[in-house]
Amino acid sequence: NFFENNPLHLYGMAYHEALSQDWRNLPELDNGLAYLFLKQDYHTRYLAEGYRFGGVLRLFNHLRLKGEYVYQNEDTLTIHHHNNISVNPAMSRVDPGRNTGYRFSATLALGNDGMSLPGALQLDLLYETYATSMGGSWDFDRIYLSGQYIGTIGGAIQYRNRIAVASLRDDQEGIQTHPNHYEYTLGGIGTLRGISYKSLQGQRMFLMNQELGAGFDNDLWFFGFIDVGMADHIISGGSLKDQLTDFNRDQWVSTIGLGIETGSTREFGIRFDIAKDMSTSKAPWISYFRLSRAF
Repeated sequence: NFFENNPLHLYGMAYHEALSQDWRNLPELDNGLAYLFLKQDYHTRYLAEGYRFGGVLRLFNHLRLKGEYVYQNEDTLTIHHHNNISVNPAMSRVDPGRNTGYRFSATLALGNDGMSLPGALQLDLLYETYATSMGGSWDFDRIYLSGQYIGTIGGAIQYRNRIAVASLRDDQEGIQTHPNHYEYTLGGIGTLRGISYKSLQGQRMFLMNQELGAGFDNDLWFFGFIDVGMADHIISGGSLKDQLTDFNRDQWVSTIGLGIETGSTREFGIRFDIAKDMSTSKAPWISYFRLSRAF
């Protein structure tokens, strides 16, 4: 039977809760540590209520497909933010309204756990479309693509790479028909390390993280890394391919850093990083501490 080997899960829910719209969400424990030590709340939360229903299909233990219908009212969740939380106050503002539409995602996972060759490869696709014609307040589409790889040679040398691109398109070009908190932001742990928290924001985003590390008995790892990224406005008249590939390299922000990490990808571990912006002269070193280790 096809569905015995490839399970299909159907679901539906009604909810009234606090959600986070950040494209890259950290685990709550990591986010709590960042707030405790750095006073940086990486989860821009908002109040959401509504309902959704959909299905998840797993194929051959490697491919996960998900589709859902969303009817969601959103409003600002008032939280005190320290002055150093965000360079731009608009980044912590939620535009109230209703999002009604569809979300589709696909995740392909190949290889092993990354602690030996050939390594672990994961590809992700997320597409969202919302429209006033379905009863919502906004008309926009979002697409996010990413790929990440982890490979280890001899249990001692490890390479990690992640590349992500994303675009948000309004229904009418030149007229903003999307809420600000659905735009993409870069800066800080989990994104572009070495620059101020969420200091880059735009409708398009490019991010690349590369790490090379040396390990000792899978218990202690030392990494050097390079991050490159940018956030920009949409290209006027550009195709979807243009929005996802045509990035002005003169606007790229590049950072370098060092990290120390415990354990292997199979185990619970901690990670400490320091990084600095190479695009700005005399930029300070910024430190990060977290319990998860995927960039």
